[in-house]
Amino acid sequence: MERKAKDDKYEMNLRYQLSLSYLEHLEGLSLIDSLRIRDTLMYNYNITPSDDELLGFVNYLILQDPYYPGWSEGEIFRNHQPDSKNGKWLFLYKNTEPFHQAYMEYKAKNTKPK
Repeated sequence: MERKAKDDKYEMNLRYQLSLSYLEHLEGLSLIDSLRIRDTLMYNYNITPSDDELLGFVNYLILQDPYYPGWSEGEIFRNHQPDSKNGKWLFLYKNTEPFHQAYMEYKAKNTKPK
């Protein structure tokens, strides 16, 4: 009987953690934002924003144009070396320039001079 109680507690904790994960995505970055924008900036421009910076950038995009995801269609492909079976799936925007231009404007407005 004690084992079942431990199993139930473990399962309840897993459900709780999963629910928290869903809530974090609802409150912050969506999967599209966190994957597609980050991958696009990283792959095409060698820019790797932190989670906080990416959240600030997405909030900036929303203020500029709430329909920014419609700026470009997306594409998915696997980035790997020719002789390797391993690789990371990348979620990219096809038309990268509007996102890059907006990111550069965001950085210019939010970077404090030293």
